[in-house]
Amino acid sequence: INVVLTRKAMEGVSMEPRELVRSKSDEVKSNLERALVQPKLVRGLTGCATTDCGMAALAKKALDSDPGWASAQLEDIQVTNLSGMGGTQTFKISLPSATPPCICVHSRQGDHDDVVMNRMFAAEDVFAMHGIGPKRIAFGTDWCAEHWSASEKTDWDSMEAWEKAGELLAHVHQIPTDWFEPFREQLVAKYPKLAMAPAESHIWLFMCRMTGRTKHWGETSTLKCLDDDDDVFQAYTAFAPQHRLAKRVVTAHGDFHPGNIIQNDCGKLLCVDFEFTSCMHAGHDLAFAVCCCGSDVDKKRTFLKAYLKTLGEPQSELEPLLVDAHLAVATLWHSGGKLAYWEIRDKEPASVLLMINLATKFAGEVYASEELQEKLTEEGYGSASRPTMFLGVLEELRTSELYATLQHELDGTVEVPKADVGAGITFVAQLQARPDLVLQVKPGTGRCELALADGSSNQEWVFGANGWIQHAQTGLCLETDVKYVHHRERGQQWKDNATVLRLELPRECDPQRWLLEGGLIRHAVDGRVLDVNGWMAESGQGVNVNLAHSHCFGQKWVISGEFAMLRSGKACATPGCPYLKNDDPHYLKIKPPEDHDRCCTRCREMPGKGLHGGLCQRSLSTVVPLDPAPDLCALSECTPFRICVAKQHNLCIDIRPSEHGPHVYLENVDADKMSQLWCRAGADVLKHVASGQVLHAPTKYATAASLEEPWEDNHSPLVLRDPDGSDAQRWVHGQPGEEEFHGGKVLRHYRDGRGVEIHGWDLKSGANMGLENAVNATLMDAATFSFHDESICALYRTS
Repeated sequence: INVVLTRKAMEGVSMEPRELVRSKSDEVKSNLERALVQPKLVRGLTGCATTDCGMAALAKKALDSDPGWASAQLEDIQVTNLSGMGGTQTFKISLPSATPPCICVHSRQGDHDDVVMNRMFAAEDVFAMHGIGPKRIAFGTDWCAEHWSASEKTDWDSMEAWEKAGELLAHVHQIPTDWFEPFREQLVAKYPKLAMAPAESHIWLFMCRMTGRTKHWGETSTLKCLDDDDDVFQAYTAFAPQHRLAKRVVTAHGDFHPGNIIQNDCGKLLCVDFEFTSCMHAGHDLAFAVCCCGSDVDKKRTFLKAYLKTLGEPQSELEPLLVDAHLAVATLWHSGGKLAYWEIRDKEPASVLLMINLATKFAGEVYASEELQEKLTEEGYGSASRPTMFLGVLEELRTSELYATLQHELDGTVEVPKADVGAGITFVAQLQARPDLVLQVKPGTGRCELALADGSSNQEWVFGANGWIQHAQTGLCLETDVKYVHHRERGQQWKDNATVLRLELPRECDPQRWLLEGGLIRHAVDGRVLDVNGWMAESGQGVNVNLAHSHCFGQKWVISGEFAMLRSGKACATPGCPYLKNDDPHYLKIKPPEDHDRCCTRCREMPGKGLHGGLCQRSLSTVVPLDPAPDLCALSECTPFRICVAKQHNLCIDIRPSEHGPHVYLENVDADKMSQLWCRAGADVLKHVASGQVLHAPTKYATAASLEEPWEDNHSPLVLRDPDGSDAQRWVHGQPGEEEFHGGKVLRHYRDGRGVEIHGWDLKSGANMGLENAVNATLMDAATFSFHDESICALYRTS
């Protein structure tokens, strides 16, 4: 295949390949010589264990033509796991006395078919032939080995790095596309409808990855929703950039980000990881790159300037190309994109068509508005498109089966008892989106609904010091089941996080405890909020409980009268702010004294706007008592234990200094490190044995402003503090009905329900950790933990 590719790369030249080699410059000569050497097919290593020992044995056998590798002892071969977030595991394997002294091995087991691997191998070969990717030296059914090409790390904070990246992507997009045609034909044979798809469509990238049996998507021979409706299929596959350079058909890397770019000894950048490589429109790779620049517009322009220069295109194309690169984010699986195939394939065709139409509508709005173009390039696609794309969320809410069921259940009648109304503050809750509608009890039931305001006691509520919200007419309390948020289906989380709001006789229990925060009526334990069915602002619509999300259109209330938030602790000095002042040592160190009695600087600068900065803890401390928590684990209070990653018990939570104070991070289990030991202090407090301090994170109720990226602006550092008996130091391991993963459970903040998580799924020593609103099935490898006593050390000794 390399000989064929070499000939096609030199189209119009009739010389034999080895004659070509002799006629080229030294760099091209070196590239072509390597390309003409076929990688070695090694049999018998399929399914090889991805342990250090297994990878060492694979390298020894794969390179046994070299005496150094053939005679090496396994313990002499050094293996480093460099795997990222994808399905491929990557290892650096070294043996200084051998040739080559260092290789890179990629292993991908059990989630693909031969077509997937053959395409990845072909892509790697064509990149290597053009001098912008490493060369394979050996391969098997589910693995390949290549020369170790990386040297020093690239400084992605520098403009020079992004200039080189622009040059690299231009070279990628100059690779001829005919290498992909055999794979396109195979895809059409399996999915005949793909014959209708344009060559530039993003669907080719997704189908390349989806074909065959995959652990995430299953064996399939249909295109799901795209098979059901020709109009949807055509609209989906035709969605593409408009700029001539962004819409042209190119060899696309498909996952072009700094983690898949290495720098060799000569300072040249190379591409690695060809899991998504195919041929499609150029805008996809450009979108990936501008997303990786974040909000730094100078980096984006530096990247595109180099890209255009390398292609020989005029710099006058930069600004319009920058706009189209951002608009192409619509089909990515991150950064606000909603049209990635695995995000839409199980939706109803009408819902998919609506999303495509909204993305097209937003693109039209951008092309027509210089102001929106500026917002797009500075803030990114997710933020800029949110008001337009929210119309799709609203339609899904209104047509949801969940809300239809909840609304139907509202009509059942029950005998309503009565109780005495306790002391407290009387208020009326008006829906912010339509203030003439208020919260009331549906007559003859124990359920709540919206109704036109009439001034009756049926629409009055009393907030008590114990967290009760009592109905003024009957004395019954608002109650719902405690349910910590789990983002099982990102983009439609309301399906899995709803509970019924009912009225019950008063009792001292967590299900009846509430608080008010910024127009939201929150459950005091899990932080979910009162939620209008389907977000339809109409009289007679039921009100239940769900996660706070998006613009909270059907969740925000205007609380009438002189209502004061009942809380303890030091309040933020900004009038009307519901939060406590910030006590983060890092915040207090970097902020001027006038901000030390505030929750954040932005709250001081923009009072009454409800706006808060990234360092704001959004911390509430109410006087509302909570129920005792169940024991975190079966181990007794005096028994030390390690908190291990459920998937990899050789990794556990450890402590190191940080700007926030003693901070948790991930470390290898080490029997000699006292800093890894914890014990229970009471039922639900985690005490650090060595310091006597306890695990602490301020209560910060989450709002998923972006349903696709619910962790945004919902982070808190995990630190050690002296015991203070507050809810900021209470923890719960799992919740009823939540499945275990790898034998472990999610470790959550007891009051707000956010989960302890390893940042970036980086399951290795030194990884950072924090408290996030990101518990979902995809992240379970990095968010489930199990408790192990000292016996775990016998399995993972340093030696």
